[in-house]
Amino acid sequence: MATFELPPGTHTHVLIDCRYMAKRIWRAAQRRGWNVTGGLKSNRVMRLIDPDGTRRWVKVREYAADLTPEDFCEVLWPTEEGDKVVYAHLVKTWVRGLGPCQVLIVKLDPDDDLEHTRYWATSRPDDTLEQVVGHAARRWDIEVLFADFKELMGSDHYQMRSARGILRFWALGLCLYRFLDEVRAAHYRIWEERLTLGQARQQIRQSHWEGLLDWIFDQIEAGATRNEIRQALQPAMRL
Repeated sequence: MATFELPPGTHTHVLIDCRYMAKRIWRAAQRRGWNVTGGLKSNRVMRLIDPDGTRRWVKVREYAADLTPEDFCEVLWPTEEGDKVVYAHLVKTWVRGLGPCQVLIVKLDPDDDLEHTRYWATSRPDDTLEQVVGHAARRWDIEVLFADFKELMGSDHYQMRSARGILRFWALGLCLYRFLDEVRAAHYRIWEERLTLGQARQQIRQSHWEGLLDWIFDQIEAGATRNEIRQALQPAMRL
């Protein structure tokens, strides 16, 4: 964050996971004039000011527990498949370790319990509820991307110690991600059915297995021996 060079004419908005919503990162972004929006753990402490001016500190989940369904507004949460309706509450406050910010509380249903409630904080003090929801949704897209990389490409099993290694890994991973996304798009154009990335990967693997079986049967029908087929498959088996 200290050395990142901004493309000309751009403004940086840092979108991060709740594990990295720390004072050090928050301050580093602010020193460069950047904004920050990220997930917030439910045990983070926020400041409340009572009508008589008394200031008190409560955990975010305690504040959420005192809200009623009427305190939430219906708002659209943008997703790749289209906007979906969620219920959100936005409050200007002070979060310990971060400073002045806005806290966003989101539920899929206004009557949901705290187990199904999610929290975010943003350093942008004047954004509307819709704007903050948009930032949180964009950060959630990044969360889904990382989850896909872990599940589909096993990124959590890789350890890279250099910036060059990280760039190479992500370049290859994003090429695969884009390829699977193209498979999904082609499937939707033909069948009007949306696939997940995992389903797209499974579809490709199934197609390859069927192609391999077809090739083996063609070789057998052409009179190839078991040994000839084995030798032809040796390069693929080494992969």
